[in-house]
Amino acid sequence: MKQTAIQTATNFYPVPPINAAVRQSIKSVDAETRHRIYDRLLMLLSNSQIKAKNTEAVLPYILHPKTKETLRSEHDYSAADIAQLEGQIINDAEYLSDYEVIVRAPAALYYEYKRTGETDLVFDSRIVPLPNTVLNALICEELQKEFARKTLLRCDGFVEVRAADERGIVHKSIRLDVSGWIIKNGFMLPIYCGGLITALRIFRHPRDERPFRLKSRPGGVYL
Repeated sequence: MKQTAIQTATNFYPVPPINAAVRQSIKSVDAETRHRIYDRLLMLLSNSQIKAKNTEAVLPYILHPKTKETLRSEHDYSAADIAQLEGQIINDAEYLSDYEVIVRAPAALYYEYKRTGETDLVFDSRIVPLPNTVLNALICEELQKEFARKTLLRCDGFVEVRAADERGIVHKSIRLDVSGWIIKNGFMLPIYCGGLITALRIFRHPRDERPFRLKSRPGGVYL
């Protein structure tokens, strides 16, 4: 069952390390695909929403579910096409005088910037909080609606893990490879080159002077 694949119990464990020679033979995704994966990941982690300034009401959705269904059935839109369209709507909403875009911000970083009046930097730099165990699972499931499993696993930062349910049946799933101990105060920042997101930089806390680039660690444990 789907629920057993995202349970938060400690019976998750990483796939055994891949032989170094085999790992070198696995080609990474091309630059454009990597950008699309990271761009969509950042959007999911930020949970961007549009709010009406006069009423303070948050719009319940960007595109109505029936609109999405029509786009899929009558216009052959894929999940990636719809996600891109929603992203364009959110970007356009930033310039509307009656609306504003709100995002999920890293709490520790937000309060750090609030003291200096620089909270806009969180939004402008697309800084997002690291996902907890459940959000990690849900976001990776959402990404698999738009990208193939093999494609995600060829992109730095994603690993395959396994979980045994109460019946002892092992389920394979994909996770973003981040360690549990840095989730509370940690956050990630996109790195751009030529207009494309080429990597994600991980900060353990707001004053981290030695951030590291997100990678898929052989046998890495993120819990």
